[in-house]
Amino acid sequence: MTKDQHLEDQQQRFREDNNQLIAFDAAVLIQRGYTEEAALTKACEINENQQEALGDPTGVLATLAEARSPNAPSDQVAQTKAIAARLLGKLDDAE
Repeated sequence: MTKDQHLEDQQQRFREDNNQLIAFDAAVLIQRGYTEEAALTKACEINENQQEALGDPTGVLATLAEARSPNAPSDQVAQTKAIAARLLGKLDDAE
């Protein structure tokens, strides 16, 4: 495997992992009453803030509400995962 191929594989894995996080956060937001479009937009914003917080040497950005994923309802985990799986398909199709 060439270095370029390895880099491309790592970038693809990063995108897939991010899409899973975005889909799950959006699913939680949908359960809270957001529309699908609004939930995906908000989940993308949360993800961007989390990525920015990773590079913050002070750690302050990670404590902001804008960088925190919403908590899934503990009694609706299966439903949350099902919604996230559907949304993940849409995110993958959008790439």
